[in-house]
Amino acid sequence: MHDVICGAGGQALVQIEQLEMAGPGWVGIIGANGSGKTTLLKSLGGRLSLLSGSILLDGEAHEASRSALVQRIGFMPDAACLPSDLTGRMVSDLVAAQTAEADQTQALAALREALGLERFWARPVAHYSAGMKQRLALYCAFVGGQRIVLLDEPFNWLDPVSLFDLKQVLRDMAQSDYLLITTLHEPTILLTSCTYGLLLEGGRVRMTLKQADLQRFSQNPAGFEAYVVSALRTGVPGMERAVIA
Repeated sequence: MHDVICGAGGQALVQIEQLEMAGPGWVGIIGANGSGKTTLLKSLGGRLSLLSGSILLDGEAHEASRSALVQRIGFMPDAACLPSDLTGRMVSDLVAAQTAEADQTQALAALREALGLERFWARPVAHYSAGMKQRLALYCAFVGGQRIVLLDEPFNWLDPVSLFDLKQVLRDMAQSDYLLITTLHEPTILLTSCTYGLLLEGGRVRMTLKQADLQRFSQNPAGFEAYVVSALRTGVPGMERAVIA
């Protein structure tokens, strides 16, 4: 991202001078409510138009082509907006048909098992609990076959067993050939699962945490949580340029 300003209704909500990300890996974005996390993800994924600036994939600019970003980047839909009259399998197939060049069923078997989808795969979404909808929405982010995948607060509504299994599968995917970019509320998940971290405050990247930083902080998770909360409360100036590689 270069000189990016993104927002809604003409109002600037996120401003980033430069942000570079390279995969495979798992980028966790931490920020308070209203810090711009969801706006940033939607802009990265082509679901929201940029007010200015450009997004480059492999050196190719896509400032005017949201459709190109949609084709290249998987995005977790809003769980509350899934079509209620379709079954989970039908929703998954519908999303996959938009971008997938090959059937992802076998490739995503471990993810599907971790989410327990097949237990309610054939039910209409109208009969799903909030947790079931969350699992289906998360799975839909991957069915298009893209290797860059954006997940907005993916762990909401998940029970402890599903959360544990899902984090393990996502870690494995991030260590193979995926670049996962997720918004998070819990600093300890950033510490234990992610390879890189961003702290977003007031619509700006205030701090970057590389893998070495996270490994160092892993010796004191409680101290890391306090450090992150303090940074989000007070802001850390001078970090508008962030490079993650």
